[in-house]
Amino acid sequence: MNKQTIASLVIFKALIFFVGGLAYAQSGHFSPGSEQIRDYILSSPGISLSFYNYWYNSDRYNDNKGNRANSVLVGPDGKDTLDANVDFKNYSLSPEFTWITKLKGSNIKYSAVIQPTLATASVGAALKTVHPDGFGAQQSEVGMGDLFVEPLAFGLTKSHWDFALAYGFYAPTGKYNIDSANLPVSGEVKIVAPDNIGLGYWTNQFQGAVAWYPWSDQRLAFVSALTYEINGNQKGFDLTPGQNLSFNWGVSQYLSLNKKKSLQLTIGITGYGSWQVSPDTGADATNTNEFDRVQAIGGQVGLIYQPFALSMSFHGFKQFNARNLFEGESYGLTIAKVF
Repeated sequence: MNKQTIASLVIFKALIFFVGGLAYAQSGHFSPGSEQIRDYILSSPGISLSFYNYWYNSDRYNDNKGNRANSVLVGPDGKDTLDANVDFKNYSLSPEFTWITKLKGSNIKYSAVIQPTLATASVGAALKTVHPDGFGAQQSEVGMGDLFVEPLAFGLTKSHWDFALAYGFYAPTGKYNIDSANLPVSGEVKIVAPDNIGLGYWTNQFQGAVAWYPWSDQRLAFVSALTYEINGNQKGFDLTPGQNLSFNWGVSQYLSLNKKKSLQLTIGITGYGSWQVSPDTGADATNTNEFDRVQAIGGQVGLIYQPFALSMSFHGFKQFNARNLFEGESYGLTIAKVF
């Protein structure tokens, strides 16, 4: 019913292990697995409040060839080895406030969105060097994540089509600290604290979406969206994460459960792909020729009660074909109310 992500939300992208500037997670804030199928299209004018609940679990990290990684090379010169035994669980809650109005004298709608995030990042990544004096990470943290603001979004609705264009940004308001680790070969190196909630950099986001409805009542929708991220410099490092491109798709069907059509069932299939499309830059960037990517497929089911303008939806995704990233499952529960 609304837009945007669980912003920084969600931390499975936000979880970054930095050792000498080497990152082990997807750069960027946008989380393509947090959205409902029709969230990319502007709904009817009004003010709405949505609560995005999001869970992510992973027990594997994939290397550049898509294979489960048993170990990774880290440090400024890549001379230290860490075991890559991963047990990562994350939950985030993101309330989203959306205002949609129709521009006077036109069929164009305008929207503005603000979305803070409360997240819990539980990291049971048994990252230990092969040396007995290695270090490990066993962290759990609850706190505010980065803030998403979308000041500009425009939509055009036709009987069989919907179009949307939007610009938003993520502000690094979440908990972010820099730590250090003592590696056997490289010695003491600077790292991003493993219990961070925020990413420590700004991101500009551009998004375009289109929906096609075979019937004018829009009960069936084919939706697709492209999201492009331009990331800023990471605080405390000479490093700018590469730019990201995400493609979301979905088929959504509304089914009336009573004669008055006041209660509707929503079902759908959905998926996404996300790719890093430019290298990390800066003196702390390493492995700049290895880009991360991941794909996922899933489904959605929900209910809409029209008299109260209230909806609830559940969706799940299974990731596959991950490169230089975690690979796991995500689940989302969204509750939305239009006023």
